[in-house]
Amino acid sequence: MKFKMLSLLAWLVSITLAISIVDANAQMNQSERATESADEMELLRSLAERFIGVSSIPDSELVVGKLPDTLPIEPLPMPEGSQLLGSVIRHNDFVEVYIDSEQTADEVKAFYEDQLLGAGWKAGVSPVSVWGISTATATAETPEMDLPPIFCSTTEDLMVQLTAWEVELTGLTDVRLSILPDQSAMSSSACDNSVELPSLPTLQLPTGTDISTSHSGYRGDFIYTDVVVSSQMTSAALLSHLSEQFEQAGWRLVDQTNDDVLSWSSWAVENEQGEAWRGALNVVQLRGVTDEYLIRAQAKKE
Repeated sequence: MKFKMLSLLAWLVSITLAISIVDANAQMNQSERATESADEMELLRSLAERFIGVSSIPDSELVVGKLPDTLPIEPLPMPEGSQLLGSVIRHNDFVEVYIDSEQTADEVKAFYEDQLLGAGWKAGVSPVSVWGISTATATAETPEMDLPPIFCSTTEDLMVQLTAWEVELTGLTDVRLSILPDQSAMSSSACDNSVELPSLPTLQLPTGTDISTSHSGYRGDFIYTDVVVSSQMTSAALLSHLSEQFEQAGWRLVDQTNDDVLSWSSWAVENEQGEAWRGALNVVQLRGVTDEYLIRAQAKKE
């Protein structure tokens, strides 16, 4: 009987040890998985910070799943059926907010127009829409570029730029809000409508001339558009073609120079208030490329 009791005790001890080993192994596995999970999350955060460009910029931060502790707009309007993905603080200067919405892009834009304009904000002007340079094939029926809406607050000294597009894969609308202080170069150009611009000709390029890149800017009393084009024409011929359109818009030629590499002309005009503006048109052949040119049209209030 004693032998049987010892055998039973040994069996119980072995079972207990086995369970303890299993529990210990399970705890170790859970700990390892938790460590791996934490490591993966840290790697994901590092990857995301690098991807959105905040990892090497001072005073920049990625905030996951929430808004920054201090946000210029409080409360921030959110469309119904939306999920806040997170936000990015850039240069400790402006904030980007990322949202997924079940509403369409048009519904999201209408929502923010209603919320912000209804709260006393005003619609801003997108700098890329200030001065157009188009190809010869562009017509009045050609759809315009879908420019992101801009909203300006004079009381809060803020600008909000909204982008929203529908993602077919998810069935959701990707919504991004950029909130900038009004003192920034971009917001001041978009929100300052106090300057009356002169008549700006919509410059149309000659047939066979294609645009590869374009960029526009607006700083109150200074506006410009740059385009890189490919053309078989000379810089002088391109300048002559575009100059005719300045004349048709009422601008007066002040001076010009034609050269194989750089051709330029300067112009003068007055706006409706009688204020003087000076314009310039430059056509520069890009170095090392025989058929590519940089064309800049610009105007500045004198």
